Amino acid sequence: MKTLLDVRDLTIGVSTASTTARIVNGVSYTLRDGESLGIIGESGSGKSAHILAMLGLLRRPPLFVESGEVLFEGQDLLALPARERRRLCGSRIGMIFQDPMSALNPALTIGTQLREPLARHLGLRGSRATRRASELLDLVGIEEPHLRLRAYPHQLSGGMRQRVMIAIAISCQPVLLIGDEATTALDASVQGEILDLILRLKAEFGMAVLWVTHDLRHLEGFVDTVQVMYAGRILERGPLAAVFDAPRNAYTHGLLRSLPERVLAEGGRLTPIPGEPVDPLHPPPGDPFAPRNRFATARCHRDMPPLAPVAGGHPEHLAAAWYDLPAALAAGDDA
Repeated sequence: MKTLLDVRDLTIGVSTASTTARIVNGVSYTLRDGESLGIIGESGSGKSAHILAMLGLLRRPPLFVESGEVLFEGQDLLALPARERRRLCGSRIGMIFQDPMSALNPALTIGTQLREPLARHLGLRGSRATRRASELLDLVGIEEPHLRLRAYPHQLSGGMRQRVMIAIAISCQPVLLIGDEATTALDASVQGEILDLILRLKAEFGMAVLWVTHDLRHLEGFVDTVQVMYAGRILERGPLAAVFDAPRNAYTHGLLRSLPERVLAEGGRLTPIPGEPVDPLHPPPGDPFAPRNRFATARCHRDMPPLAPVAGGHPEHLAAAWYDLPAALAAGDDA
């Protein structure tokens, strides 16, 4: 599979009245055609910020892109004129936002909002656009789609609004679908329905999927590759099974130890990650997770480890750690 998205050394800053800090620090990764990548991490890890940066949606000021490239199908999204980037983001890239009630225009009907990308990017208007809009609502599982086209967002449930957002995102059959915390505002049963829907659409259209979430439970059986972010850096990345079964970074291990279903099934106990997230205005030296990491060495508090292949693991399994997590766990020093 060829590379679809190539993020190179992306760095994002934030300016305040007194100082400038980095909230994303040198993030690099690739996404291949048809691949599904899950990006996880707690709030403030840089997950959403770097997605908004690549789509030109950062709130400026105070946020700004300091350096880096985001190559999509060989074109640097950061260097494109705004009009050209909007064209790509509407046709080749589909985006599902966290809160559909905020993303949808409350003053316009669902049909009007669905027909807009069809007219702008596919040239469909009139009855052809209406027919296609109805087909899209049917595709995402909304009953009586011809009636829903006349409804306003507030007249639909949260799950139905998110399905409308998905219909808009896939309306031009993009090659890349991005979901930014796209199920956070939904209850558990609806979350499962949305994830199943995305999987079906991915298989039908052959899309690559970039799925941003703070909930690890959404990734098993859903993504091929997982990427763990903390304090604006990638701390671990690799095939989901390799990362979940044998994590090499203490932060990943801590996230997994906080999943009730996983821990209780193994006969263990839930273990919260101690401490507080990093203040981007006052980051610690070295590994940003070191102050919360019981496995940290003196070097962790001094130098940032590189993201490197793990010894004896899957060739695509990478981790940033100066310590040997498996050895520490084998010695019984479990976090």
